[in-house]
Parts: sequence; C-alpha cells; structure tokens
Amino acid sequence: MPTAYKIDWGVVTAKHVQQALRRYEAGEHPDREPRNTFLIVDGNRYPAKFIRGLAYTIATGRKLNPSREFSGGQETVSFFKRLGMHVLPMPSPKRANAPKKTKVAKIAVVSHNYDVLDSKGRWDYSEDVSQINNICDQYGCDTIMYALYTWDTSSRIPRTHEAIFENLQNVKRILMEVGRLSAEDEDQYNLRLEFWTRDEEQPVTFGQVFGKATQVAKCGDTLVSSLEERRVADTMPIICGETNIVSISHKTKRASDPFHVRHHLAKLGVSVVLNPIHDRMSRWEMPMKRAFLSRPDRTVVSVWNAGEKKPKRSRLPWSVFDCGRNCTDAIEEVPEPISDRPDIRIGLLNLPRLRRTR
Repeated sequence: MPTAYKIDWGVVTAKHVQQALRRYEAGEHPDREPRNTFLIVDGNRYPAKFIRGLAYTIATGRKLNPSREFSGGQETVSFFKRLGMHVLPMPSPKRANAPKKTKVAKIAVVSHNYDVLDSKGRWDYSEDVSQINNICDQYGCDTIMYALYTWDTSSRIPRTHEAIFENLQNVKRILMEVGRLSAEDEDQYNLRLEFWTRDEEQPVTFGQVFGKATQVAKCGDTLVSSLEERRVADTMPIICGETNIVSISHKTKRASDPFHVRHHLAKLGVSVVLNPIHDRMSRWEMPMKRAFLSRPDRTVVSVWNAGEKKPKRSRLPWSVFDCGRNCTDAIEEVPEPISDRPDIRIGLLNLPRLRRTR
C-alpha cells in the first residue's frame, strides 16, 4: 500500500527562494492572483505561497499542488520568517477599489515628427486631431493616447468636449498633453496632461511629477499620492520619465520597487498603464522598467514623437509590454492615415486579443 508523500520544508534554503524569485521575474506566475500574503524582497512584492512552492520544486524537483498539499497564510509566514524574510499580509489588491467603469479594449497610439510644421507653422497635433480621432474611431478604438507635446494652447482650434468628441461613435477616452508650445523657452511651456472622457464635460488634469531617476527619492511619494486622481476606467497614465520610479541595479540588472507602485496599481484595479513620452528614451534600462511595471498581469503601452532631439530614431515610435513580455508587435499600424502628413503614425492595440496570448 503506497504511503503519503511527506513534505520536508527544511530542505528549502534562502538560495532556493532567490532562484524562485528570478523565475517569477522571468515570467513564471501563479494561475490565480494571490489573496492576502505577499513576500517583500528589495521593496518588491511577490505572491508568498507561490514563491514558497516554486522554491520547494527547485530544491527537490517535485512540484506540489498548492490547493491540496500546503497552505498560505500563517504557515507560509512562518516558513519565510525561518529564512529571515519579511511577509506582508494585506487584502487582495485586485478586489480592493476596483474601478466600476468600462474597461479599455482597443487603444490607438499616435505619433508624429515635431520637426514637420502644420499650415500655421505650429509643431503640435491640434490641426490634425479631429481627423486623427475620426480615423481611430472608424477602427473601433475606445481610447486614444497621443505622444506628448500634443496641443499648443495658442492654437485657435476649439479644445472643448463637444469639439473633441464630435461625430465619434466608439472613442470614449483621449489622453493628450497641452501647453504653451509656442513659448521661446521650454521652461515656459506650462505643460499638463488632459484625460478627456465622453462622460465628463471637463478633463482630468495633472502634471508630470518628475522625469529623471535622480528626482525619484524626493518626488516618488508625490507621484504615488497622485495615482488615484489620475485613474480613468482601468487605465493609469504614468508620464514619460515617471517610469524611473522603478529602480534598476546596474550591477545585478534587477528591478526593485521602493515605492510599491505595482501594489498601488493593483489596489486601484489598473490593468493598463498609459505611458505617453515626449522623445524616445534610449537608455538601456527603460524597457526593463516598463516590463517590470507590466508584471504580473498588466499591460504597459508607450508612445513618443520623432524629431531633432533624437536623430537616431527607432523603427517604431511605440512599445508594448504585457506580463513582462515585449509585445510591441501586437500593435498594428494604420497605413498612411493622413496622406499629406506621412510623418503622422497611428498604431492599434487590441487588448483582448493580446491577453489571449498570455
């Protein structure tokens, strides 16, 4: 008669746990969102029960059934405490404060070359916004994200709710940046983001908190405190260099989350991070930071302009990371959307289709 398998947790060491963490960061995730027990390592939050089981598999070669062979909660807390690790019990972030509004399904990202001037000599998008919005609407997009430097407030083209959503059937949300782009000094642009929605006459407005990694220590808490006000539906705008709130070790090339941004995004029910950018950010760690923010089950969409500040242009002016994977190829580009402005590029991202590849 076969005997029951006896689990010996004593064979699992801190080294096995570190290996499990690396496999988690590489994309090996639990089938279900953890409920209330999280392992905290280097400021990052991990599903404690899943990491415990994965570490056991690494140590012994045997995969345990987490539903039948071991439990989370206090048992898992005690296991990690024995190894000198910190476990944080908290309510499931996915269930708390989940947005009740409709979720985003199809996003249009819009880019152009700001060295190309319009008929009035402006380098923004305002002259073409109406046509761009209608093209995106015809493709069934519910959300449009423009690259930054979107609208010069000196433009005489109306920027009202009625004008923005005129004749649109599908588009429900439009994210853009406005400011005095005609000012001689960039410090006088007075830039701010406007997140327009069909249901509200006035947009949600906010500014970029910081742009450089050297500013994070001083401004990180300010960004975190602004997140709830920024959220629209299940999206969260994180502007340009604000992704530097994620820290990357130059020695180990590992990411850390000292301000627990991923926890806050999960708590707010955010499944899509919208990351509009002024110019292409070419530093090696930027894709890693976007990938980190997309874990474990989130999509990060970025779009930027072409122009003289970045003469070495990338092939595409956008990127997509989903669950830690680079999924930029999931964006389908609209061929020649505006015939007399070949620099204007529109990409379409179908989120339900992307998520079926997870």
